[in-house]
Amino acid sequence: MKKQEFISELKAALAHTPDDVREEIIDDINEHFSEGASQGQSEEDICRNLGQPGSIAAQVLEEYARGTNPANEYEKIRGGYEISIDKSFAGGEVRNVDIGLAIGNIYFTPSTDGNFRVVLEGRYKHNKFVVENNGGLLVVKSIEPMMSFNLFRFNAKLEATVYVPGQFAGEIKARSAAGNVSSGGISGKLNFKTAAGNVSVDGHLSGEITLSTAAGNIALATKEARDLNLSTAAGKIKAEVKKLSGDTKLTSSAGNVKLTAYEVEGNIKLSTSAGNATAYLPANVNCRIKVTKPSIGSLHNELEGNPNSPYTLKATTSVGTIKLLAI
Repeated sequence: MKKQEFISELKAALAHTPDDVREEIIDDINEHFSEGASQGQSEEDICRNLGQPGSIAAQVLEEYARGTNPANEYEKIRGGYEISIDKSFAGGEVRNVDIGLAIGNIYFTPSTDGNFRVVLEGRYKHNKFVVENNGGLLVVKSIEPMMSFNLFRFNAKLEATVYVPGQFAGEIKARSAAGNVSSGGISGKLNFKTAAGNVSVDGHLSGEITLSTAAGNIALATKEARDLNLSTAAGKIKAEVKKLSGDTKLTSSAGNVKLTAYEVEGNIKLSTSAGNATAYLPANVNCRIKVTKPSIGSLHNELEGNPNSPYTLKATTSVGTIKLLAI
């Protein structure tokens, strides 16, 4: 198939769409043919890369259905939508929170009125979101279509801000496939995860903390932390805590890990495959110290520890330096 035949079939398949939508699609198809030709591709190759005109039309009809939107939560723009969603939920009716976005940053901050509030702002490829209280579980998620129409040059950028009542005791889960996840000054059991982005927590009030990222950095700064689990596949970890309790794990596959704690009651494990492991702790920290000199790197230990303690401090790295320094 060549360009003119491809465009003719696509126009026919889009015959019942609004004129502006159809013209927008054809303009983008022409751009793809021009770009492909500049790279030395034949019209046949470009047609194969684009797929069948009928399949493209089916996706267009799905994604560009006008519908009604009385809440004015989104506005159609070239290639996607401007999103503006703002919903509130009674604090006493929410026991746990589950946030999941394919693309976007997620931020948790204290509420001033004792209720939960979810604000989604930005540009997104699709306009389908769930923001609801499902039997005590506050759910926020984007619904991705089974097929996505990707002809447009569209830069999606979404921000989700969740306001959390003070002294919230439930679990807060947050996941983003491409974006940062962070919180400041809230309480609850935190479980933050992103595939490509940074994770940070500042001034957490109470509750267990689990933070992970596949490609990004992790930063934590708070007065107290219990059962702390921070992990990254490719990035660095920095945690500063005044009082640390329970089981603490800082793990990086390729990056540095650094822990600062002024009071410790529990186990600590610092681990990195390719990076430095550094801890600033009391010289007489109440832990049995188990450290093995790295195969490539060095070891520096200023801590005395307590050989009779029920708790253990372990630090390991394959390639890098281990430093256990006294505060």
